[in-house]
Amino acid sequence: MFFNLTESPWIRAGRQYHVRDLWTHTNNGTAVRNFTAHQVPPHGVVALLLTDAGDEPAGLWPPCARFEWCMDQNGTRLDNIGFGEGNEDTRRRRGWPALDAV
Repeated sequence: MFFNLTESPWIRAGRQYHVRDLWTHTNNGTAVRNFTAHQVPPHGVVALLLTDAGDEPAGLWPPCARFEWCMDQNGTRLDNIGFGEGNEDTRRRRGWPALDAV
């Protein structure tokens, strides 16, 4: 069962989360932007507890899970990330990989 965490209004963008299965009492790693629960039977249910584990790892590409939702820290929308001329300087300042490395 696949969960896209970026589509949930309760998950903060730019964060990673520790995942705990409340029924099996197991820690299931860290989720960054998405999580897959394995071995869920048809019509089965998964009860997960997500706890904040800090910022996303640096250098993830793309910088947002969805380009149309990319926002800068000051709240402005980041348009045309990595597209067109003159964006290599912006990419370098933000620590994002060069276009030829993507």
